Amino acid sequence: ARRAGIELAAGRRVLAALPLLMQTAADPDATIATASFKALGDLAGEQEVPAMIGLLMKTPATGAAEAALSSVCARLSQPVAGNVVIQKAHYGDLPDGRSADVTEKIAGMVKGGALSILASNRVFGDPAPGRVKKLRVEYTANGHAVTRTVQENETVAFGVAAAPPAVIDALCAALAPSSGPAKLALLRVLSSAGGPKALAAIRAAAADTEAEVRETALRALCDWDSADALPDLSQLARTTPDKKWKILALRGQLRLIPQQEASPEQKLAALKEAMALIERTEEKRLALAALGEIPTAESLAIVVPFLSADGLKEEAGIAAVAIAEKIVGRHPAEVAEAMRHVTTSNKKLAQRAR
Repeated sequence: ARRAGIELAAGRRVLAALPLLMQTAADPDATIATASFKALGDLAGEQEVPAMIGLLMKTPATGAAEAALSSVCARLSQPVAGNVVIQKAHYGDLPDGRSADVTEKIAGMVKGGALSILASNRVFGDPAPGRVKKLRVEYTANGHAVTRTVQENETVAFGVAAAPPAVIDALCAALAPSSGPAKLALLRVLSSAGGPKALAAIRAAAADTEAEVRETALRALCDWDSADALPDLSQLARTTPDKKWKILALRGQLRLIPQQEASPEQKLAALKEAMALIERTEEKRLALAALGEIPTAESLAIVVPFLSADGLKEEAGIAAVAIAEKIVGRHPAEVAEAMRHVTTSNKKLAQRAR
C-alpha cells in the first residue's frame, strides 16, 4: 500500500509529497526506498538535490539513488551555449534502405526546447519494418555544420548541455569526502550533469590512486558527451599501456571529433592523429564513418585506399559516397576517380556512386 501511494504521487506529479518522499527514501525496506528514489527522480528539482546527495551517501540502495540524481540532472540540463538549426534529418534503414524525412518533426522538437532526441519508432513511426534503423541529423550549432548518426534506441544530443551550476557545485562538494560505492555513483552522476566543472572533477578522479575510482572516472571520460573531453581522450590513447583504455579512448575520439565546433581541416587533423593509433578493424570502421562526415577532398583521399581493404570495403564505400555527394561540385575529377573504386552489393549505394 505504501509503495502504491508513492507510485501514485509520482504519476500524479504531487509535488507536495516531496518532503515525505525524502523520508521514505531512507526506509530500511529496499522496495519502499527504491520506489521513493524513482519518484524523486521524476519530481525533484534543484532545491532537493543537496538532500538527495545526502541520502545517496548513506543509503544501501545506491543504484536507485544514483539513477534518481542522474534523472534530475538530465531534466534540469540546459544548453550552456549554442544556436542549433536543423537542416536535414532522416530516420530508417540508412544509408540506402527505406527511411522517412523527419526534418520538420525534429526542428519542431528542438524549437520547443528538446536538448536530445531518442531515435525510436515511438517517436518517428516505423518506416522500415524488421530492420534496425538509424537517425541521421544534419544541423548547425553556432554556425558550424554538424552531422550526427545514431543507432535505433540511442540518443542524439544537440549542442552542449549541463545541469545548473548549483547542482554541479553540490555534487563536486560531496565527491571529495565520499568513498566506496557512493563516490563511484557521484562520479557517474557528474557525467550525467555535464559542464566544465564536472569534467574537471572527473579528470582529477582519473588520476586517483584507488583503482575503482580511477576506472570509473576513465570510463566517464571515454563516454563524455561533448568535445571538451577530446584532449583527455587524445592523451589517454597515446600514453596508456592498457589496451582496453586505448580502445575506449579512441572510440570516444572518433565519436566526438565530428561533433566539435571546428573547421573541417581541424577535424581531419584530429582524425588522422587518432587513426595512426588504430590497430583493430572495428575502430577502422568507426574512423571511416567519422571521415564520411567531413566533406573535403582530403578526407575522400584518405578513404579511397580502404575501398579495396578486406572487411572495410562496405564502410569505405558508404563514407566515400557521402563525402562525394557534398564535394562533387568543387572536385569533380577527384570524385569521379574515387567512385570508380567503389564496389558494393548494395544496389542503392552503387547507384549513388554511379
